Amino acid sequence: MTAPDGAASVTAPDGAASVTGPDGAASDPTSGRRGPPASPDGGGRSVERWLGLATTVVAPVTVVSALLLYFGYASTRAMYEF
Repeated sequence: MTAPDGAASVTAPDGAASVTGPDGAASDPTSGRRGPPASPDGGGRSVERWLGLATTVVAPVTVVSALLLYFGYASTRAMYEF
């Protein structure tokens, strides 16, 4: 069966209707939203936010640490050169 907006309606074995849009994404017919249901805690958004924060902090700290290590090594080697 096809809905007026081009979405297809499929009845599951338990009798519940599932609607998929023209692009194949599932939608919840009661809320009008498409895609997977959202989890109460925001889903993967908090993980993405922490990963973004970690990459913006970890990358510069790694570069600065590497430079400090190199110049410390070079300075020490020059100081104790025989």
